[in-house]
Amino acid sequence: MKQTRQTLRAWYSEDLKKHEQLMSLLSTYHKVHLHNNEKYPEKLTWCFQYCQGKFRDINHNDGMYWYFQNEQDASMFAMKWA
Repeated sequence: MKQTRQTLRAWYSEDLKKHEQLMSLLSTYHKVHLHNNEKYPEKLTWCFQYCQGKFRDINHNDGMYWYFQNEQDASMFAMKWA
């Protein structure tokens, strides 16, 4: 049982480090917060078709956060979907 706890702690620690690295990278991106996750496939398709830069979506307990490398992509996405 002790070995299992140590393994879980190590896994959680690594997972947290990866999350922190991702959030550090995304700190320079432009964030759009949507309170609902309706029409997710359409939003994702729109991003693939029209975004000039990189983008990333993250599901959160209070909605969906979309991060855009390009400010214009973020603005156009927000006008279309917010």
